[in-house]
Amino acid sequence: MPSVEGQNLMEAMDTLDQLGVTDILPRPNDGHAFVANPANWVVAAQDPTAGTELSTADEVTLQVSKTDEAESSWCGDRDC
Repeated sequence: MPSVEGQNLMEAMDTLDQLGVTDILPRPNDGHAFVANPANWVVAAQDPTAGTELSTADEVTLQVSKTDEAESSWCGDRDC
């Protein structure tokens, strides 16, 4: 498992997708109900941790926080 902490969620998902991992569960850690636009989020923590052996069948949970720019912007995308 690579380290994706601190990365934009979209980039982190692309990295994992390139490794063949498709079971990726983003979990907002700040009270938001769901992630509608991965580009508006940053990975705060990951499970499994970096360096853990990972198979394509494994589930990866990414704790995410909304970017400051997205949090302060208009909420028309319902991703606020």
